[in-house]
Amino acid sequence: MKNIKNILLVLALVVSTSYAGSYVKTRYIKVTKHIRIVKIKKMEVPYQSCHYESIPVTHTTYVDEYERNNAAPLLGGIAGGILGHQIGRGRGRDVATVVGAIAGGSLANRKYGRIHHRRPVTTTTYEQKRVCNTYYKTKRIRKVLWKNIGYMKGQKIVKISRYKLRKIPVRVRISY
Repeated sequence: MKNIKNILLVLALVVSTSYAGSYVKTRYIKVTKHIRIVKIKKMEVPYQSCHYESIPVTHTTYVDEYERNNAAPLLGGIAGGILGHQIGRGRGRDVATVVGAIAGGSLANRKYGRIHHRRPVTTTTYEQKRVCNTYYKTKRIRKVLWKNIGYMKGQKIVKISRYKLRKIPVRVRISY
């Protein structure tokens, strides 16, 4: 009987505690002390230095030139006259010589009367080109933080922030 009472008592205790609740509440405690913290961070900051340079640009074009060859019709006329002189007899020989000289001179002038040259002409111009170089300089960044200190039920509570705080928010679980 005594055992059954103990078992019922334990069971009642377990049931009553299983229905017990809890909730979270934010409480604010007063800050009693502020400590300034200064952090210095070094950063490599890029910057550019630009200037203009004259860059030579070379262009090559070809010019067609023709030169008169005076020797070609003369030699062609002589060769035509010699060939024409071989053909005829008598008065016909004289006519053939003249016709051969004229035909040889004309043919040589048409074929070799002008000498063709392709002469390269090189011109150089200058273009302005922007040239930029990237450099780095070390920059020191100073960051100020505040260590806010307060006490709750004898325990030290610390909150670090960018500003001085008057109160520190603390989340407290309350069970019932």
